[in-house]
Formats: sequence, structure tokens, C-alpha cells
Amino acid sequence: MAMQYGLIGKHLGHSWSKEIHSTFFPNMSYACMELSSASAVHDFLRRRAFSGLNVTIPYKRTVLKDLDQVEESARMIGAVNCIVQRNQKLYGYNTDYIGLRDMLRSHFISLQNQMVAILGTGGAARCAAYVVCQAGGHCVYVSRHPGRGMISYEELYQKEDLFSILIQATPIGMFPNDMEVVIDLQRLPSLSTVIDLVANPLRTRLQFDAKKLGKKYIGGFEMLVRQAAKADEYFWDTIIEEEAIQKCIVSMLHTRRNIVLIGMPSSGKTTIAARLGEVLHKPVVSMDGELEKQFEKPIRQVFAENGEAVFRQAEEALAVSLRKKTGCVIATGGGIIHSPLAMQALWGNGIFFWLDRDLKFLQISKERPLSATKNALHALYVKRYPLYAYYSDVHIKNNGTIDEAVKKIQKKVGHAD
Repeated sequence: MAMQYGLIGKHLGHSWSKEIHSTFFPNMSYACMELSSASAVHDFLRRRAFSGLNVTIPYKRTVLKDLDQVEESARMIGAVNCIVQRNQKLYGYNTDYIGLRDMLRSHFISLQNQMVAILGTGGAARCAAYVVCQAGGHCVYVSRHPGRGMISYEELYQKEDLFSILIQATPIGMFPNDMEVVIDLQRLPSLSTVIDLVANPLRTRLQFDAKKLGKKYIGGFEMLVRQAAKADEYFWDTIIEEEAIQKCIVSMLHTRRNIVLIGMPSSGKTTIAARLGEVLHKPVVSMDGELEKQFEKPIRQVFAENGEAVFRQAEEALAVSLRKKTGCVIATGGGIIHSPLAMQALWGNGIFFWLDRDLKFLQISKERPLSATKNALHALYVKRYPLYAYYSDVHIKNNGTIDEAVKKIQKKVGHAD
């Protein structure tokens, strides 16, 4: 056979499927194949030159007509994302719903008797609706062009008090359009939980907004891993235990997620980032260092000659560009937390480690234009402390040595939510 296992879809440049499946089965031959049209999909399936396939957008419905047998849940959802060939016959399954169902269970989210708004009407939305109904909940599709039984976004805002859970099942917010958001959560105050099925970036703009409003939020990465595990069970006729799934999640996060260090000037961000890069074998980015290269002068000189506003604009643009990075250690500037846009960009594929060093251990320096005196440093500390606390995913008390801080971060990497 030309291809043993793989993924078919239209735009697969940012797919993580190969890495995930290789985590479960390291010797698995797995390829990603971009197919440009429905006719190309039909031709590919008719050749049957594969053992098993994953299917992603926009072909989860397209493949139905080429299958010899469709499992009941996939038939009811009306979408197939997993195909297995046995004895020259093609069998279709939907593992997305299992991934979503098990992810919600792992986070103790009950859908029973809940009213759920589902954004979108495609295969992912139908999968979400199936999970809700199977769990004893109720749901309504929300669409920009609502058909029978659906509501518009404006109607959702008007009836927001009816809904406690929102499931975002459109591609909006997926990389590279990850700075976009499909809905204004501020107009949905009754929501308690926001579930975004987008897996790339690891945390989306919608989740960022949910955090800001104090709502529980979950992204689609864990669902992606869990549906892949179920697909491998179909491919290999085996059982993948929960322990293996958790190991895959931790391994993927360790590989993909950026370690982003935030904290006051002189809290050790740049030095600790360099040491972490060495011990974790990860590339290191010093944002202040990159900005000094860009301006071709020290930061204190940028402040003096160009002004703080110019510096902050460049810092924000750099943060937005760094959102494309994965698996790096990033040392931020102390004032990055004043830019929600920059923090959202770094938050997507990053985890914020707050290096919290007591004020008495922080140093004044003429090289740091906003903390050149004790009074200025104290005022800065009081102003920024609540923002560091808000954005922090992991709080690292850093009153000791560099090595002690590095060891604390090492213990947390891969295990922090």
C-alpha cells in the first residue's frame, strides 16, 4: 500500500496529528496528505491505498458516500473523521465525539439538564450536539445564517440568560487567524463555562476573554489527543489506557508549549531563561534583547530618544510575532503585562511563569528607565503586582538562587494547567 496511516484534509501545514499518533505508536508510518477538492477525496478513497485514515475539515461529510459501512454514532452525527480498511471495505467512525465527551468528563463538566449554545453548524458542531444530547442536555445551534431550529448571534445575546454553557465549534480563532474571536462574551454574562474546540493555538482568544470574565474555559487540545487515541484503537484493534493518554498530553505540552517568564525588572527573567534553555534543550528568546537589536541601541536609550510609547508599540508587535513560536523559553520585559494584546499573543501557545521576587531583593539600575530609583521601583511594584498575579499560570517565589528557581520551574513544566 502507498500509505499505511495518515490524515487527509485541505490545509494541514499546522496539523499535530503525526506527532500525537507517533506518541502512542512510535513506529507508526503516518503521513499528512492535502487534497484540494471533494473529487480528489473520492478518487483517493476509491484507490484504497491505505490501512487507516483520519479526516479533517472540510471533508468529514464528503467521505460518507465512499464508505461501505458507517458506525451508528458517526451516521447520527453525519460526519466521519476516522476510516479503517478491512478486507477491501471502508468502515467509517466518529472519534471526535468520544474525544469531546471524555475531555468534559475529565474536567468534571456535566451537561445534564444544561442549556448549551453551540456556535457553528458543521461537523464539529453536530458532534458537540450529539455529546450534549447523549449526556441529557439541551442545545441550540448558533449561526450567522440561521436555518430552521437555529438562532442568530444577535438572538443568542438577547436570550443569553437561557444558556449556561457555550461550545465554540467553528474554525474561527484557529492559527494563523488566532487573534480573531467569533463572539463577544461580555454580552453573555449568564454563561458559566466556555468550551472552544480549536486546538491550535493551545489557548485561544475566546479562552483569553473567558478568563478575563472569570468563566471556566477549556480548549480543544485535549479533545484532539483523545480522539486520536480512539482512532488508534480502531486502527490497531487495541485499547489505549487513560495513563497513556495523560502521558501523551504531558509530552505534547512539554514539546509544544512555550515557557514565558514574567515578572519585575531584576527578578531574574533573562538569566533564568538562558539557564532553562540549557537544561531543557529549548531555544531562548529575550524580548528585551530582540528589541535592542531592532532599535540598535540599549532600552534606556530607546526610552530617552524615542519615548516609552514607541518602545511599547514595538514590544507589542514582537509579542504578536512570537505567538507563532512553539517549544521556546521566552523572557519578557517587565512591562509587557500592560498590553492585553501582547499577553493574549504570548498566552496562546505559552504558559506564564511569574518570577515573584520580594521588593527588598529587587535592584535599582540606571539601565532600567522605569526603576532607576527606590521610589520609582516601589511605585512600579505596587502598580504591576496585581497584573502579574492575574496573568500568572504558575507562581514561582524567587528569593533564592538562579538554580533554585530553575529547579522549581522544571518541576512544574509539563504538569501546569
